[in-house]
Amino acid sequence: MVASMSAAAPVSQRESQTGLDPLGSLATRLGAADRILQRERGAGLLLRSWPWVFGFLAAVLALDVALHLGGGVRLGLDLAFVLLLVSGGAWCAWLAFGKRNSFEHVARTLEARHPRLGSKLINVLQMRVQTTDPALAPLTRELAGMAIGGYVGDLQNEPIEQLARTNKVKIEAKRALFGALGFFALLGILFDITRTETPRFLDPFGDHPPYSFTRLEITGPATDGTQVVYNENLLVTAKSAGHRPAELYLSWFPAGHAEQTATLPMFDRGERGFTQQIENVKSDLIVFVHTRDRHAISRQRRVGVVLTPRLEKAWVKISPPAYTELPPVEKPFEFKTVKALEGSAIEFRLASNRPLASGHITVSTDTTEEPVTMMPGDEKQVIGKMVAKKPAQLKFSLLDRDGYASQETWEATLTVTHDLPPDVQVTNPSSDSFVAMDFKAEPAIEASDDYGLKTLRIHTARNGTFGEPKVIHYDRVTLHAREVVPFDFNSMHLQSGDTVSLFAEAIDNAPEPHLARSKTVTFTVISTEEYNDFLRERADITDIEAKYAKLVDAMRDLIEQQKKLGEEIAALQQQLAAAKSDAQTGAVQKKLDDLIAKQNALDAKLNQLADTMENFVRDQPLYDVEAELKDTLAEKAQEIRDSTQANADDLKKMAPQSAPSQKMLEDFKQASDDQLARLGATEQEAEQQVMQPLADLSLMQAIINDINRYKDLYAAQQELAKQAQAYNRAGLSREDQLALKDLGAQQRGIGDALDTLEQQMWEDGKAAMGKFPKAGESAQGIAQKMGDLKFQTLANQTTREMVVGNGGTGAQLAENLRSEMDKLFCQCNAKDGEMNDELDQYLGIQRGLNPRSSFRQMMQSHKLGQGFKPGSGSQGNGGRDGYAIIGGPNPNVLGNEALPSNTDKARNGGNGKNKTPPTGVKPEVALDKSDVVHGVNPLNRESEAVQGETIIQQYSGLVEEYFKALTKSPKKEAKPKDKP
Repeated sequence: MVASMSAAAPVSQRESQTGLDPLGSLATRLGAADRILQRERGAGLLLRSWPWVFGFLAAVLALDVALHLGGGVRLGLDLAFVLLLVSGGAWCAWLAFGKRNSFEHVARTLEARHPRLGSKLINVLQMRVQTTDPALAPLTRELAGMAIGGYVGDLQNEPIEQLARTNKVKIEAKRALFGALGFFALLGILFDITRTETPRFLDPFGDHPPYSFTRLEITGPATDGTQVVYNENLLVTAKSAGHRPAELYLSWFPAGHAEQTATLPMFDRGERGFTQQIENVKSDLIVFVHTRDRHAISRQRRVGVVLTPRLEKAWVKISPPAYTELPPVEKPFEFKTVKALEGSAIEFRLASNRPLASGHITVSTDTTEEPVTMMPGDEKQVIGKMVAKKPAQLKFSLLDRDGYASQETWEATLTVTHDLPPDVQVTNPSSDSFVAMDFKAEPAIEASDDYGLKTLRIHTARNGTFGEPKVIHYDRVTLHAREVVPFDFNSMHLQSGDTVSLFAEAIDNAPEPHLARSKTVTFTVISTEEYNDFLRERADITDIEAKYAKLVDAMRDLIEQQKKLGEEIAALQQQLAAAKSDAQTGAVQKKLDDLIAKQNALDAKLNQLADTMENFVRDQPLYDVEAELKDTLAEKAQEIRDSTQANADDLKKMAPQSAPSQKMLEDFKQASDDQLARLGATEQEAEQQVMQPLADLSLMQAIINDINRYKDLYAAQQELAKQAQAYNRAGLSREDQLALKDLGAQQRGIGDALDTLEQQMWEDGKAAMGKFPKAGESAQGIAQKMGDLKFQTLANQTTREMVVGNGGTGAQLAENLRSEMDKLFCQCNAKDGEMNDELDQYLGIQRGLNPRSSFRQMMQSHKLGQGFKPGSGSQGNGGRDGYAIIGGPNPNVLGNEALPSNTDKARNGGNGKNKTPPTGVKPEVALDKSDVVHGVNPLNRESEAVQGETIIQQYSGLVEEYFKALTKSPKKEAKPKDKP
């Protein structure tokens, strides 16, 4: 029976649910136990899978750290992990909730766990099979049913459901929890890796650089969305942390086109990181930096591009009207002011960073607004053209090919200029002049026009009668023209007092011509003697001495050059003696050739100096004594020519050789020394025969100047005494007192000048005593007399009376001073004859020269005269203008005399060492040019009239203090001890 039962097939739970199952409630309890067992199995399997899950995660992270997996691989691993979780979870869920075991499997599991059950459960299940086996006898099936009932009764109190439960789920849960905590602790320990790798797997295709010991960051641009102007450059800077890479690379690609990635190495700037520039950015870019092997990569930066067109460069081209014949001029345009001649064609060319479709210019005048369209030129340029008609405001804008308009506009000002009339004037001289009859003038007509001259007409007149003008036409554009009109007055058969005048007219080449006319310049012809008389009043013998000293200095300079040349020859001899190679000998040869060339050039300068000396004295010289020096200078000039000729002959005798020799250099040195000796002798003779007489005459000239100075002061005092009589009355008004104070200031000036003249005359007399004892004695006698008469004391007394407003006493004292000066004035006149005789005797006997009228000519000098112009106010000193009383601008006088200027003599210590102006130019000693100011409206000149009484009263206190200071007596200097 037992065997038959064991042979029977097991009964499933489904069969027990038919309602005929003899197990009854036991079947239900076994089913519940089965469900408990499966849930424990499913949960246990799920909890036991944690090493595989965490191990997979750790392996994936480690694999990405090591290999820097691509986005697709990471996505595949993500999907595999998810699939693993889903499939494993589904399997565990099916085990727990879907799978059902047979009662026999449940019974054996329970009996194996709980031995106290014995084999009751399995026996019940076997007998349960016998109750349904039709092969058995009914009694057998009945007995089996009865046995089942007995077993079920015995198992009624057994907690089958509780027996199915175990502690395995809790144990596995604890293990899984500890495993998870360990895994997350590991992730925490490796947090840098965790925070880097986690985003890479959560977002496989996102911008998440892999973990590396070298961490890279783009510092510029610092943020996404940085804007770059189209076609401009982008500077990218990066820095590293952790391990510093040896090199770094910059990669970029247009947004959405990673296949177009470009890469450049970056420049290492040390502490400033790495830099590289992306040129000509034309689209949005994705940029990132990385190492060569890309194990270290930075986060990406997105850079945007500004597509609106911007102006990069601009040019303006101005083409003047055709009549100007001026070429077009193109230059950079800075949007400031454009200046163009009326009628000029103007072309604007604008270049942008974007391909342009067109441009626009708005031309705004006072009354109209005209648009000008700029057409495309090159791909990124537009060109606009217009004609300069009126001044206007210009506004520019751009439009690119994609329809983007420039966000800004550019403005400029158009200034239209006009063709101005020409300018024409007469120069050299530019004002009316007196001209010596033997002078050759070369006045120049200078004309200019802003765009070109067409015609120049020169009008000349003789004694006011004009003839046909000289017309000059200019076929080519001429902006500046200079035409010389030579006048040889000696060949024009003019008389003293005749005039020659000229003026010019200029016409420009404008379509509507403009004409301009110069002022008329008139030459008044004077005789040579009149010209000399004029110069003698403004010069003296010291000027002549300076002129000749300059000539002798020029000769000394050439002699010094000859001396240095000899020294160089001597040095060359030593160099030749020390030469030991062909190269050194060649250097000597080259130096010798240079010295011979210097000698020839020096001989040419000496011959030129000889020509100057021969023609140095005019046919009618300024002083008669110069005529006596003419032959001397001609003789010295010939000596110079003879010396240079002898030197040239000596050079020819030097035998030409293939190489320099000591004999050749000795001959060269001897020729130089011989010429130096000859020139030195000539220079000494010129010094003795020319300069010494003039230097001696300068001693006499100083005394003459002192006497003339005294005469000038006497004339000034005489005029002042006459004017002072106007205030020789009582009850003077305020204006009378002011005028009298002004006379007092002049009187003080005369007194100071007399005191200075006294000292000067004494010193000049002392200096001339050796050469001209009579003149020196006379000068010192006059100086002694001036001191005895106490001119300065009288002048100071007169000044005090005038300043305090005492007109009567002031006038009497002024007349008293004039009277005392008159006594000495007569004595000065008496000295002229004595000095004349002494000068003639000196020149005739001691120097062998014919003085002729030299003394009279020297007496004409008023070079050092200083007059006082009464009535001109306290600032009325006449100055050193050559006249005692008469002041005013000096006339322009032209002649052939070339005297050194006062500036040159002062610069050279008064010895006349200055350059002589060339013959035929206006002498620098002549008086100032006429007081003509070009281009100044005389109505705008400040008036020099006397101010009104109201203004004077404001400064009355200052005037009182000023004149009190003037009346203070200066400290009298002690007279020389050797004065008799």
